[in-house]
Amino acid sequence: MNLPQHGSNPQYVYQEMGIEKPDQIMDLSANINPLGPPKHLEQNWMSFFQKINDYKNLVILRSMTKMFAIPGLRLGYMMAHPSVVEEISVYQSHWNVNALAMTAGELCLQDESFVHRTVQYIKKERTRLFAFFDKESFVYSPSKVNFYLLKEPKKDYMGELFAYLLKKGIVPRHTCNFPGIEGKWLRFAIKSIEENNQLMEALKEWKQQLP
Repeated sequence: MNLPQHGSNPQYVYQEMGIEKPDQIMDLSANINPLGPPKHLEQNWMSFFQKINDYKNLVILRSMTKMFAIPGLRLGYMMAHPSVVEEISVYQSHWNVNALAMTAGELCLQDESFVHRTVQYIKKERTRLFAFFDKESFVYSPSKVNFYLLKEPKKDYMGELFAYLLKKGIVPRHTCNFPGIEGKWLRFAIKSIEENNQLMEALKEWKQQLP
């Protein structure tokens, strides 16, 4: 089990959801370095994918929408043991991916240099944002990917901050329908330098107007 926006299997996430952390969870991604060179990254992920032959209860789901900025295509894929794929395919709709989306997806997967550049950019901007959050005393999830959770520690519900940011032209994802953290956090993505600067400026203004 892995929650990328929090890091791998964080104890506090389980606590907030009111459940005990399972005793038997195998972290299969521990040896994967997502910041390595493209060839090394490919070898790491391939060794990870090969574990589906060892664990029939392992299903790997990968969305392509965030990495390649193609949310309109709703594209992704699943990898699992052949017996699992065969069983799940029974429930798959006949026209689940159109030809244009499939072509776009194939081209995206071939561009390894883009993936590497994007990962490096996300890491740099994430570090910059998190340093700002620390300085301004915001609480955030120690994310390892390109989205994260954020909250104002003086507030139990983030509705006011959500409305404030909307007025500033910033649209975070509310968590009102997220089981266990209903409205206590807002979810953001790592965006362009200009958009990240806009977010930091708005959050700083929000802090200044708090009593």
